[in-house]
Amino acid sequence: MENTKINLETTVHTLCQKELGEGVKDLRKIEAFGIVNVVYFVETNKRRYIFRLNTEDGLGQFLKESWCMDEAHKKGIPTTSVLKCSEIDNTAYMIQPYIEGVNGSELENKKIIWESLGKYARLNHGIAVSGFGDRMSEKGVFDGSWQKYLQYNIDSLTEDDKLLQMGAFDITTSQKLRECFKRLSTIKLNFGLCHADFSDTNVIVDNDSKVWLIDWGSAEAHIVPHLDFSVVLKDHLTKDSELFKYFLTGYGMSLLDFEKLEPELNALTVLIATDKLRWAIDRKPKKIEEFSIYLKKIIALVV
Repeated sequence: MENTKINLETTVHTLCQKELGEGVKDLRKIEAFGIVNVVYFVETNKRRYIFRLNTEDGLGQFLKESWCMDEAHKKGIPTTSVLKCSEIDNTAYMIQPYIEGVNGSELENKKIIWESLGKYARLNHGIAVSGFGDRMSEKGVFDGSWQKYLQYNIDSLTEDDKLLQMGAFDITTSQKLRECFKRLSTIKLNFGLCHADFSDTNVIVDNDSKVWLIDWGSAEAHIVPHLDFSVVLKDHLTKDSELFKYFLTGYGMSLLDFEKLEPELNALTVLIATDKLRWAIDRKPKKIEEFSIYLKKIIALVV
């Protein structure tokens, strides 16, 4: 682990000189944002930067984020730019200017944050995409299919379903889920670019109280506004909270319109939870318990 840290710091020094023509004056790892990427704050004699390094997901992830930020900027969403984005020694890297300000998680008054996030969500959802999912094959083109995603989850609800065997739900609930998912296939849905991780942690508020949206790593082509609403309600706010009302205000949606949307939103939330548990069984066993508990909770609330 220590050798990896030293190697990555050496990489930052090399990139700073190679890409920016500047020497490193100060270098600090930002621990809070190191779950997927290794992130460094870098100060030179001229400027401050953020260096993001990734040895696992490759350059494609950063190219997606770069495209998302460019498109968001065109829509008037305050977000950082990308100075350089490439690969060196099997390590993908992205260099961005440092935004002077305070992370939104450190502010007591969250109203301006969530109202701004609602506004940014509305603008973001207007960005045209094709395909579905979180993997971008070329600019604006995502390589998944909503129809295949939905049909896979319908077809998986059988009598010998792994989720039945592990007790995630019973056969009666399985039949209800099948009908719920089938109804989604009959609804006309809109697709656009979703940030998929709106939170106070993913904003910087500068000295002029301007709210900057950061971290586009979870962005994907998906149903709008459903996915972003689902993530916000799952991870951050409750629908009855004052802050969610500010989010709706920023989005330009009344509480009545949200309540009309809610049945579709609930169906999608259950679908995503079911799919994630199947993914965990196949790809990430250590997440099975967490995702199973969440699926049971969602089913109890909405099915």
